[in-house]
Amino acid sequence: MDNDIIDVNYEDVNVEKSDNPREIKINADPLSTAISEVCGIANNITNAIKEYNICRQQEETKRAEIRAYLKIGLAEIEAKKECYIKQLEQHHEYQMENIKAINELALKQLNSNLETLKAATEIAKETKDFSTVIELMKINTSFIDIRSKFTLELMDKSTALESLNLEASTPAGYITSS
Repeated sequence: MDNDIIDVNYEDVNVEKSDNPREIKINADPLSTAISEVCGIANNITNAIKEYNICRQQEETKRAEIRAYLKIGLAEIEAKKECYIKQLEQHHEYQMENIKAINELALKQLNSNLETLKAATEIAKETKDFSTVIELMKINTSFIDIRSKFTLELMDKSTALESLNLEASTPAGYITSS
């Protein structure tokens, strides 16, 4: 036994993690040292895999949370978009009703002015004031021209507005949900 060599492996284990403030491992033969090292490597690999799995699970949880927030945000945007579109349509209908009422009043006023001019022309004819009759006829003709142009423009605008189909086309910049 005088030629036998004893291989001793001395290692200090991390003091903060152990219960014993100072733990020393001593292996007296090469086989137990190799086995101890292989077990240490296996423990390190196992710990690394555990840490990786924990990290992966945390990342998957964060991604799921982000997806949930994204779905909620998109739902809110879609709801607000629908609300704004409805308000816009209601406002548009209200404005169109107002414009239609104003146009009808303007047309009634033009027709009333034409009737007044006709009556004034008849009175001027009875009094044989032909210079006034001529002037009133010129004014009457210009009022008829104005009424005709107004009526044509009104018809063109109402035809153009009726031909618009707001639901068929989506304005640029709107997000469409799929």
